[in-house]
Amino acid sequence: MLPGRIKTEDGDWSRTTFEDFPTALQTVFILMTGYWVHPMREYVAEFGPWVQVYFIEMIVFGNFLLLNLFLAIVLQNVHEVETNRTDAERKAKEEK
Repeated sequence: MLPGRIKTEDGDWSRTTFEDFPTALQTVFILMTGYWVHPMREYVAEFGPWVQVYFIEMIVFGNFLLLNLFLAIVLQNVHEVETNRTDAERKAKEEK
């Protein structure tokens, strides 16, 4: 991963680093919620243009993962609703 702490354009220490695990999780969360351009610029200024590949891959795969998670939750709820409706129809037929 990307090492150590980096400085921002203002000369302050950046809060979006991969220095340790909790900070890295926070950084990935920030990147996944749409605020990825500014941290990427900080890392490009510090480590060079190849860092863009890492950030773009993280955004693409992270959004793919979040989309799949969302779809899995939706499909599970649809399956539960269909199962409950089928059970209710079966009970209604048995009562007749």
